[in-house]
Amino acid sequence: MSFKTKLKIAHFGAFNHDSFGDLLFPYIAEAYCKGLHLTHVSPTIQPTPWPDQKPVITTQMAFEINDWDGVLVGGGDLIQDLELSSWDEGGILSIGALQSLWCGASLFSSKLNIPCAWNSPGVPFEVSKLHKVYAKESIDCVDYLSVRDNKSAEHLGVDRNKLIVSPDSALVLSDIWKTKNISIQRKYVVISIHSSDLNLRFEEILELINNITNSKIFPSKIIVLPLMRWENTNYKNQFEDLKDKFDIHVLDQHLSLRECVNYIANAEAYIGNSLHGLITAVSYGIPAVLVKARGMSNLTKYDGFASHFPDIKLVTNNYNDGLDIISQKQIANISEKKLEVVENFNRINTCFNTTNEKSKASIYFTLQEEIASEKELQLIHGLDIHKYLTQLNEENKNLKRNISTTNIYRNKLEKNIVKLEEDKIDLIEQIDKLESKIVSQNTSIYKLESDLQATINFYTDSKSWRITAPLRMIFKTFKDLSSIFFKLIKYRRAGKN
Repeated sequence: MSFKTKLKIAHFGAFNHDSFGDLLFPYIAEAYCKGLHLTHVSPTIQPTPWPDQKPVITTQMAFEINDWDGVLVGGGDLIQDLELSSWDEGGILSIGALQSLWCGASLFSSKLNIPCAWNSPGVPFEVSKLHKVYAKESIDCVDYLSVRDNKSAEHLGVDRNKLIVSPDSALVLSDIWKTKNISIQRKYVVISIHSSDLNLRFEEILELINNITNSKIFPSKIIVLPLMRWENTNYKNQFEDLKDKFDIHVLDQHLSLRECVNYIANAEAYIGNSLHGLITAVSYGIPAVLVKARGMSNLTKYDGFASHFPDIKLVTNNYNDGLDIISQKQIANISEKKLEVVENFNRINTCFNTTNEKSKASIYFTLQEEIASEKELQLIHGLDIHKYLTQLNEENKNLKRNISTTNIYRNKLEKNIVKLEEDKIDLIEQIDKLESKIVSQNTSIYKLESDLQATINFYTDSKSWRITAPLRMIFKTFKDLSSIFFKLIKYRRAGKN
């Protein structure tokens, strides 16, 4: 009996990035590529706190293996050239970690002349403007090209006939992980908040929690899930002061991916800043909305996912609108979009199981020759580009640290400005009260003066007052004469002495 050996595929992605969404993709890919042996590849092997994170090998390890049968890229928001501190271990990783997962991986498939497929990654920026990477050459190495939304397709800048738009593959999560009905099923609301909003919009979040608690539509219990732990946000400290006022639970940092999914799948509703929190809720048919975090309103990935479901609102900019949206209890119809994700995986499997007669090795080796010539030219001019890049990277780090420090001061200043504005409003209110009090007192004084004058007029105009006027005159004259008489007596006595 013969057994067919599974094809050996290097699966590149941010699979040790401490983010709920990135860590789901290995599970989903394995579920829909059962005929392939997937080895998950990330810039480093540093594990995350998630206990059920899939094991990975480093990109450097993967690039040293020459018997791969194919390269799979994604998903996630990979197609960019940012330098991320998540994998900053010095050397080339400090500037090329993220790029190695798509650009490097695709070029690597050219070097080995093996198939390369993209599993619907996101393309947040125009590829033509990614000047630090061999973007065009790497895309030319891809045999099956799919991205997760129309904006990503637009940013990629290739012929639309050569690529597929398929929703983020996490949409089929509910088909591979059947959740357990936990004891508190549908008796809580799940929220997940980005650190920028915790710092800059905490009053809005407090209002959201208060509105959920006092709502007749939702249960008062709130569960906070740490879906974006790469931010190093201490959720427990942020929400500690609220526990006395609200039924709020911040789940432990050692929560597993499966447990996290289970909490979302059994919730009454989801509201927060995490894209894959939203996608998970949508997958399990839970009313959900994503509120764009402060500073992230221009990111296209949120509206990109929502564009697959034009009949329902899934994304907004503020928490009050978000609460109104989930209060409508609308559920997205995802059956057709799930089929698109499944078909996308079918095409990926076909890509790896199809023999391509056309060689693409020339792309990699042409670049290699060009780079070798450039290195020789640099050498003859005495330039060490590696040292130059290292210096630029250190300067970039210092700049980022300065920006971070500036942002901290800016946040403090903004909070102080808000406090001063509140104090100003309080002072204006106090002044208004004092002015009202003065007006009231002036009115009272005017009334008293009017009453006094009326009393005087009453007596001066009365008959008795007029009749007794001569007597008052005689009394006054008598009083004046008495005063003169006593003064004379006093004068005479003084003269005798």
